[in-house]
Amino acid sequence: MAQRRDVPTLLPSCKQLIDVFSEPFVIIGQDYRIQAANRHYLEQYRANEEHVVGNYCYKVSHHSDTPCRNHGEHCPLDEVFRTRRATHVIHVHYDSDGNEENVQLQATPILDGEGNVVAMGETINRLGSPDEAKRKLLGHSPVMVRLTEILQRVAPTQTTVLLQGESGAGKECVAEYIHHHSSRGEGPFVIVDSTTLGEHLAESELFGHERGAFTSADKRKQGLIESAHGGTLFIDEIGELSPNLQTKLLRLLETSQIRRVGATGFIDVDIRIIAATHRDLREMVQQKQFREDLYFRLTAFPIYIPPLRERKEDIIGLAEHFLAKIPDNRHKPPLSPQIQSHLLNYDYPGNVRELRNIIERAAIMARSESLSPEHFSFFHESAPQQQVLHKSVDNLVPHNNVLQRRRSDIDKQEILTVLKKHAGHRVSAARELGMSERTLYRHLQKIKSKPAIPE
Repeated sequence: MAQRRDVPTLLPSCKQLIDVFSEPFVIIGQDYRIQAANRHYLEQYRANEEHVVGNYCYKVSHHSDTPCRNHGEHCPLDEVFRTRRATHVIHVHYDSDGNEENVQLQATPILDGEGNVVAMGETINRLGSPDEAKRKLLGHSPVMVRLTEILQRVAPTQTTVLLQGESGAGKECVAEYIHHHSSRGEGPFVIVDSTTLGEHLAESELFGHERGAFTSADKRKQGLIESAHGGTLFIDEIGELSPNLQTKLLRLLETSQIRRVGATGFIDVDIRIIAATHRDLREMVQQKQFREDLYFRLTAFPIYIPPLRERKEDIIGLAEHFLAKIPDNRHKPPLSPQIQSHLLNYDYPGNVRELRNIIERAAIMARSESLSPEHFSFFHESAPQQQVLHKSVDNLVPHNNVLQRRRSDIDKQEILTVLKKHAGHRVSAARELGMSERTLYRHLQKIKSKPAIPE
């Protein structure tokens, strides 16, 4: 019998193991430093291993000096070390040419022999063109992370989706997100606002019409449904559709066919339908205001969009995002802790839409000076925790329209005249001059040597 010989086992190195992966892959430590990068990563980003390994992930991927969580994105590294579970998110990275690109990150914990997380493995998949970065969902709160996970599961399918949530919560943004991360992303994304469809012309707007179908139909018209062929049709506020249109929409869902007004034959259409409503469709079914069979077809995959008050961790990131997108807003300092406190203590009945309006209004009121709490006005008084800074625009906008000019154009004599008019009361004078009390104070400091300033 032959004697067994022990053959030495040659274990592969970490680099050899991760080079097996077909996608770009990196290993990142808890200190945000990249510990290893595979061959596909170095090739895709045309990077030297010496530049990547040992460097911070946010510097390499985001060209930033701080972690991505400081910029409104959910940090998968924080999530992995906190939960010891895998997660995946959509991020904006920079490609080898320095252009933004949308990527999906699959993050997995790497455990030691005792089950402790010692590092994170991250797979990187490109999702499309740089323009797609504009379609990402902002927010890192737990509910938004969970929502993103759900959307990434349903987006690649052809399933009909019903988005439910309050007005202003971002249902249209979610619908566009689903579209752009689906196989139909290169096709049209057509929006139907059911609240604007008149009863008489609604069918023609949706389904189109043939020439001569009615008095003013002097030519054939393609409807919104047909124009979405190969893409996605987003029907907003679907609960407002008339019973007649509900019936026709049900047929579309069941047969993928439509018939133009005045036509005799049907047309095949290849579309995916995403619907949205702030109303309780189940209750509408019980009250015979909405077709039950259509309701069941629409609720194949219902998704609840949380209101802003249920994800307050996202408020500051959203506010800074809206501030940065304001045209010609060259002065964009970070929001002060005092302003952040005010923003966080409001419940936003109008949700994300209201937050955007508040930020835009504040930027207009501040003009070239730094933002301060007096530039923010919250109009709703229903929220129990809200801090009402101003109840009316009239409290902020001077009647002489001096806000039409730049603050720097206000001369010394005008300041002195208005200040004298208000008996030296700086708050009242600042309001008439269209500036903050702090800005008025700075003007006064420059001319304080003049004896004409009333104290």
